[in-house]
Amino acid sequence: MNYKNIMIKLGSIIAFISLVAMPVWAQTQLGNSKAWKYYKIEKDGTTLCYGVTYPVKKTGNYKRRGKPYLSITKAKGKPAEISHHAGYDYQKGSVVKLVVDKEDKINLYTTPEIPFLAWAFDTKADQSIIKLFKLGAGVTARGTSKLGTYSQDYYSLQGFSKTFKAITKSCP
Repeated sequence: MNYKNIMIKLGSIIAFISLVAMPVWAQTQLGNSKAWKYYKIEKDGTTLCYGVTYPVKKTGNYKRRGKPYLSITKAKGKPAEISHHAGYDYQKGSVVKLVVDKEDKINLYTTPEIPFLAWAFDTKADQSIIKLFKLGAGVTARGTSKLGTYSQDYYSLQGFSKTFKAITKSCP
């Protein structure tokens, strides 16, 4: 199984757990820092750490959707990964546009296997995004649903650096 497939599976696990608390997984909140909360989850020798934040402002032409969030996930022995969930399935083949502090533009990509999450193209892109998030104050995420509606969510990056440090320490 290649790295991308592992991360897709891990991302779907994180998304599912964040939407429905699964009693099979032992989840522990490690802490919170301003706009971010961070957790450690374990099952059968697998350990994941993740940080999550929710939008402080939501706009778009959608009628209804689930709860959007921005997350960073770190599995033991693997690099950290950024993902975005808009609260709906993304339009097939669409790109989610992130804008950090109204200037740095980044694309996240969707996959048909998990249509409700968008990720960076590769590990190098994740590292660049993490660097921008550490320095930034806020990020806007704009995505398009499978119905053709759009959403634009603004997230605070206050507390991201502490979240990143905590999950990296707990899942080295």
